[in-house]
Amino acid sequence: MSALQIQTVAPGIASVAVSTDAEPHFAWTAAELATAMTGVASDPATRVILLEGGTTYFSAGGNKQLLVGPDAQQSVPALVAAIPRVLLDVEVPLIAVVVGHALGGGLGLALCCDLMLLAEESLYGANFVALGFPPGMGSTVLLAEMVGEPLAREMLFTGRVVKGRELARASGAIAHAVLPRAGVRRRALEIAGEVAAVPRETLVAAKRLVAGRRRAAVLAAVDAERDAQMALLGMGQIRSRIAAVYGAPVGLEEE
Repeated sequence: MSALQIQTVAPGIASVAVSTDAEPHFAWTAAELATAMTGVASDPATRVILLEGGTTYFSAGGNKQLLVGPDAQQSVPALVAAIPRVLLDVEVPLIAVVVGHALGGGLGLALCCDLMLLAEESLYGANFVALGFPPGMGSTVLLAEMVGEPLAREMLFTGRVVKGRELARASGAIAHAVLPRAGVRRRALEIAGEVAAVPRETLVAAKRLVAGRRRAAVLAAVDAERDAQMALLGMGQIRSRIAAVYGAPVGLEEE
């Protein structure tokens, strides 16, 4: 069975689940993600896609084995450079339904979508530097789009994770889309229903117009991030740090 679970949840609305609570990390390759997304998006019946995860974790990104494996210097930058291209190339709107925590590459998945909804109770962080290597998945551009430049710089330089309710209080661009956890998917389905009422041809054209400039900026950042990651992951002290601190608590307790 594929680690990417695909279903139709309503007319015109498809869902692709990138993780589960049992397996919150990436359990698929970029090629498998591309095959799944292309297959769903090319279906003439599909007008909008929900990108979903578990209820505790939306996605926790790459696992320890990936980050400290013998070919990490090549495989990690290649993966985190490929994923944004897959998601940014989807021809219909993508909505990230981020009910659970989204960390590192997991948050990167959501950032690459056209729209996202977050939970007040969950944690969000582009915490790459906390592990010891540079940010990736386009987060050096996309995080600022989500939370504003000052907070994005703080999160990227410190690796700090923040609760959704903090993002709502900060009144950044994403504040309107932070809801109590129980209401996140319901609101996502409401928005998806509005999108699905639009003719597919109109949505495809609108996606090109709305997302085109954003895609170019993000992919330029992705390439620069990939080069920085390749350089640092070749350093023994960086790999040792990742092995030592991976899995350290990041404040997942409920308030």
